[in-house]
Amino acid sequence: MLVAGRRFGKTKAAVNEIIRAAIRKPGSLNWWVAPTFSITRKGWRELFAFLPAELIADISRTEVMVELINGSSIWFKSADNPDSLLSEGLDFVVVDEAARVSEEAWGRALRPALTDRLGRAAFTTTPAGKNWLYRLWLRGQDSLDSEVASWRFATGDNPHIPRGEIEAAQRTMVERYFRQEYLAAFEDDVGAVFPQARRQATGALEEPRGQALLGGQECVIGVDWGKHQDASVFLTLDVARNTVVALDRQLQVDYTLQMGRLAALVERWQPRIVVAEMNSAGDPLVEQLRRDLPCPVEGFLTTATSKRVLIDSLALAIERGDLTYPDVPELIGELEAFRYELTAAGNVRYAAPTERYHDDCVMALALAWHGASHTRPPVVRWLGD
Repeated sequence: MLVAGRRFGKTKAAVNEIIRAAIRKPGSLNWWVAPTFSITRKGWRELFAFLPAELIADISRTEVMVELINGSSIWFKSADNPDSLLSEGLDFVVVDEAARVSEEAWGRALRPALTDRLGRAAFTTTPAGKNWLYRLWLRGQDSLDSEVASWRFATGDNPHIPRGEIEAAQRTMVERYFRQEYLAAFEDDVGAVFPQARRQATGALEEPRGQALLGGQECVIGVDWGKHQDASVFLTLDVARNTVVALDRQLQVDYTLQMGRLAALVERWQPRIVVAEMNSAGDPLVEQLRRDLPCPVEGFLTTATSKRVLIDSLALAIERGDLTYPDVPELIGELEAFRYELTAAGNVRYAAPTERYHDDCVMALALAWHGASHTRPPVVRWLGD
């Protein structure tokens, strides 16, 4: 089992292992299994970079299979449906990105297929928390367990990766993501996006007094729309101090009334910009805000990609102490409950864990931070004569 950071060379190592297995045992059946077919494509491409052409008897791109002149075959399979992996006996199997393959796929389908032929398995992966694969990896660290051997390497252990690239990633990534993706660390609460949420709270919400902090283009308002199941949240961020100074959370309120409450907030705080979600119902609301409000309004279209960038930026700001917020139960609760999960394709998906939880405050805070980060004036330093 090879557990290593991104770009370490796991795929190349596994390709060479499966080629060796197919050559050593004529007539052998060898599988390459990944969480999805899209992930198998990398292994498929790498295979032909290392497999000598004179050893190939046939290639089936339809079945994603290569047959060698000695009768061995190498098949590429997806683990997204464990039932599709029920098979005759296997001689060798590579489980690529194994931490994202279900325990059912390994335990119910692949492991039993190795039994009658005394087959072997090679796992390559980057960690994804302390799941079933972590427990198997621990067996490989036990000198008395002769069935499993395991190794762990950081991305930097590959001498071909420039150190500057790793250092740049560390400066721009949340620490636990960096530890997992580059240091190949098995993190405890891998699903928590804001593990220090409560510790970073500064106390009760107290709006600042005096005109120095009211208006003057020093605030940003983040808007996350809701009406029935979800709440609408209008969150005001004081850009000068990077702290939340007002939070208006409302449930089952008509959009006309919501617009009025938002207009009152704008009049009160005179923000430099309002950043509002524009998905579904938010699109026409953003257009109305642009007509009615005296300040600029930015519509934010939330997609899987844009949400990841948005939340990563917020998580990094909270982790580094660049952003503070009051101990508002709804906000703290949502931050603590907010999770991420890795899809079978290896992508990150952010959301509240179940329908019982919401992420409206989190999204409003993230939108406000996005507005503050993208509208700050440049820092001018006088260098003298």
